[in-house]
Amino acid sequence: YSAGATPGTDSLSLAASLTLRFARHSNERWGVRLKGQPDTQPHVEAVLAGGLAEGMLREGDVLLALNGEALWGHHAATAALKAASGAVALQLVRRGGGEAAGRACEAAGTHGGSS
Repeated sequence: YSAGATPGTDSLSLAASLTLRFARHSNERWGVRLKGQPDTQPHVEAVLAGGLAEGMLREGDVLLALNGEALWGHHAATAALKAASGAVALQLVRRGGGEAAGRACEAAGTHGGSS
């Protein structure tokens, strides 16, 4: 895991840059609903119970990259997530998270089974 706080759009909002690591089997569901336009980075609209993302991703998280490849638009990001298996690194920005986001990421560690 890695986390770093960067200033948000105003002095009260912080955004934490996180890299979450997953071990995903090819048939395992992410359990996440994304939203966004083709020319924007997708954000998490909902995290569904029982999926790999439960307890790791949060509503409002902005997905930046999957295994180092930039993500744009929710359709392309959904396809990339579905195709990903084995060791998966998901880079994201969590708004308003700051220190709490870092603690949550630290506590969660690597999520999922072994590859």
